[in-house]
Amino acid sequence: MPNNSLSAKTKKLLTAHGLFLYGRVAFDTFINIYIWRLTNDLHTILIFNIIYDMTHTAMFFIFANMVKMGKTNLVKNIGLIGFSAVYFLLFLLKEQSIQYLPLFALMVGIFNGMYWVAYHTNRFDMTESHNRGNFTGIERGIKIIVKLIGPPIGGFIISRNLFGSGYSTLFLLAFIFYLISMFFGQIEFKHKPQKVHFKKTWNLIKKKPVILKSFFATTMSGFSMEGSLVSLVIPLLILEKSGSELELGSLVSIFALISIITTLVIGKFIKYDYYDELIKIGGISFIIGLIALIAYPTYLTIIIFGIVQQIISNFISIPRRVYSDNLIDTLGVDISQHRVEYLNIKELFNVGFGYTLSYIILFLVKDFDITKLYFFAGVIIVAMIVQMYLLLSIRFKDLTTSQNS
Repeated sequence: MPNNSLSAKTKKLLTAHGLFLYGRVAFDTFINIYIWRLTNDLHTILIFNIIYDMTHTAMFFIFANMVKMGKTNLVKNIGLIGFSAVYFLLFLLKEQSIQYLPLFALMVGIFNGMYWVAYHTNRFDMTESHNRGNFTGIERGIKIIVKLIGPPIGGFIISRNLFGSGYSTLFLLAFIFYLISMFFGQIEFKHKPQKVHFKKTWNLIKKKPVILKSFFATTMSGFSMEGSLVSLVIPLLILEKSGSELELGSLVSIFALISIITTLVIGKFIKYDYYDELIKIGGISFIIGLIALIAYPTYLTIIIFGIVQQIISNFISIPRRVYSDNLIDTLGVDISQHRVEYLNIKELFNVGFGYTLSYIILFLVKDFDITKLYFFAGVIIVAMIVQMYLLLSIRFKDLTTSQNS
């Protein structure tokens, strides 16, 4: 059995990424709530997120050439500095920032996309097929730890209006953590300069139905599990019931605490052969939880669904990431020549298609009320079923196909 341990450099990459994620708490958990507080308009939030997601995805293609030329650190550092500048502007402008919301969405999309295109390339190059499950488990574990600590602190800062400006103080804190992440994450990577060839890579992908299955499953996941449901709908439902960012942040922390053990166990100890069982359990649990939430929309069912969603998302997201990353080995070519294009095309399916569509569909909702989300929930359930079908049709042997297959 291959050793799935990680190198010291890889662990440093994960630590720097954790600091980045802590800075993102202000964005992931509270930015939509911040806009809602200032506008009380769902469509304004949707437009902000659509601009952000589309710009983020575009950066993967715009900066692909720099990444393939071995300049991942430069791209990542510009992204972190730029995103830090956005946070600092939000800190300075306070409520006036709402006047420039589309511009902020564009800036966040640019700099966030630059960070992620560099990070995805680095983490792929620093792992192998046998230890990507462990890496993904630890990575998600770090993300959950951040959710365990960051949201309640952020909620406390906002609710107590520390230093006379709760949200602005939170943005300033995020600005500081991004800079710390940049300085700590100065890791030397040796990438051989290469040319970009998206068309050639896409033609190779089209010849592999199993890869297309994994990419479409990623779209379904972005639409159902990782898009507007998690970043907008559930937080707004909690805020509607509690009226407090502190309670919202505390509940996000509780969700994270409950799910962290399953994340690390799946990544470290569960063999790929058992991923089908995890996917079935996760998908069915998600569907039952969402139906219960819509049928009985109480504060308790919102909390229960939040807990279920955090736990079972690991049952599906870890196998999906491992599948899509390892399937690059089935292209039958030198993967070092195609890894950046492959990862960027996958991001297009995930964020560009999945996340963006999850916000577009909410334009059908005139007023934010859980009793008017039946159609939205129904479409999400269908997307989850499709995702399960696609992932279950990928067999373990597909991940070990020889280059001559």
